[in-house]
Amino acid sequence: PGEEAFAQLRLEEDVVANWGAPFVIRSYSPLVTIGGGVILDLYPPRRRHRKDGLAFLQEQASEDLVRAVQSRVQRADVKAVTVEDLSRQLTLSPATLAPVIERLVADGTISELARGNQRLYLHSSVLERLENALLETLRAYHREKPTQKGMNRSALQEKLGRDLDNLVFDAVLTRVKQSGAVVEEGPVVRLATHSVTLTEEQEKLRERVLRELAEAGFSPPTSAELARALRVPAQEMLALLQAMAALGELVPLEDDLFLPRFRVEEAKQKLFDLTGGEREFSVSEFREMLGTTRRYALGLLTYFDQLGITHRVGDKRKLATSGQQSE
Repeated sequence: PGEEAFAQLRLEEDVVANWGAPFVIRSYSPLVTIGGGVILDLYPPRRRHRKDGLAFLQEQASEDLVRAVQSRVQRADVKAVTVEDLSRQLTLSPATLAPVIERLVADGTISELARGNQRLYLHSSVLERLENALLETLRAYHREKPTQKGMNRSALQEKLGRDLDNLVFDAVLTRVKQSGAVVEEGPVVRLATHSVTLTEEQEKLRERVLRELAEAGFSPPTSAELARALRVPAQEMLALLQAMAALGELVPLEDDLFLPRFRVEEAKQKLFDLTGGEREFSVSEFREMLGTTRRYALGLLTYFDQLGITHRVGDKRKLATSGQQSE
């Protein structure tokens, strides 16, 4: 009697309650007052780490609305919250919470994210933790795969957490890019300090690969075929081809199919000569002009489509207005 503690109450039925409202508990029979208190959390999690849970409740019991709001944003962790979320949790109007949120954003305690006209909020400590995790993930990736240009953007996001919202991931990536620590190139993300380097053995093999690909014209062997021809393990060959693509020497048409960049430039010039930069053309025309199969012709045209050099017009294609766009 006379003591106080934090407690979670489980009621027989739902009740209407407000954050910060006082309450009294009485027994049924005999009618005796057991105790009373103040409501601190209307939506408590089922399980809570004791240390973090006590810290959160202490913030809620402080009677300081600024501390109450920031601790709720922090508890949401990677799930950004809206002012409506906070309004529901604290049973206060958005208008009452707006100046508190503005103050926390201004002093850097929480960060504001935008999705269209909607504003969401994430605790800055969570954002910083995600930034560090992203950088460490890239460091580990570069250590494991030094011949790769970088990590696929979607794979990087999944590595940070499968339930990580696109908006939050974009905010984290934008911050590390603005700091100069990370570079994003198309679908690939890498550390700014990372560059692809070949080993001495790979350098020797590189010359043989370039010779094989150059001699094959517009029908280059696949990675597996090159590996067999040059008596190299398949995985080592694929890693080398990917590294050469990252260095700009090769262009990937498919996962296991690469073409020397000079051949790609040659194909682009031939295409311009074929059409005069004006008329539409079919895959078959392009294939016959290069003297190759549909697989290689379509791979090249898909690559040109991605760069905006060509675009589809029904079943045919046409060069973009500039015709000679650079890569």
